[in-house]
Amino acid sequence: MSHLSTEHYAFIQAISAKRILSEQEAQDLLVQCFEIAEKPSLQVDLNEQISKMNSQLANLFFEVRRGTCENTGRKYVAFVNSKEDELSKICTNHSAQDLTYFRMILESIVLSDVGYLNSTDTLTLCSNVSDQKKITFSHGKQLLSGWVKERWLLEDKTNNSFQLGIRALIELGNPRIPRFSKLS
Repeated sequence: MSHLSTEHYAFIQAISAKRILSEQEAQDLLVQCFEIAEKPSLQVDLNEQISKMNSQLANLFFEVRRGTCENTGRKYVAFVNSKEDELSKICTNHSAQDLTYFRMILESIVLSDVGYLNSTDTLTLCSNVSDQKKITFSHGKQLLSGWVKERWLLEDKTNNSFQLGIRALIELGNPRIPRFSKLS
């Protein structure tokens, strides 16, 4: 089992703060980390370094994962918690009702034949949250906007819908066959 060095720790710290980066941003960051650690290298293999980091992160239930955006085909790298437990559930900025609403949206998107959910249908789910406190449409819109910004969801304004964002695809796994599987 190999040990991590300064450049690995710097990369892990940076990507854990940013949560998700394009593959090119991750490659550039990794090269910068090697340069800062005074280990410049002409060829820093992102895949090799991710594997090395993941071998050590696994004990802490974290992982650096890669994924491809279904909408654009662009590749991303994300820092994820690989264990769902009580502690990870409380380490969120969202209430239980918000998370229930999010799960309902994800389930509806995954089960749809078209791979997306119309914006109106997405907001209608607000009233289906069965907890004591309902989610208002206004709060639902704020949540959707936040999840788009955080890349959990992708908003398609041309057909007024939402689909799984790259962060959802990477962190939760892709339950559907990606349209860009040839690019992986």
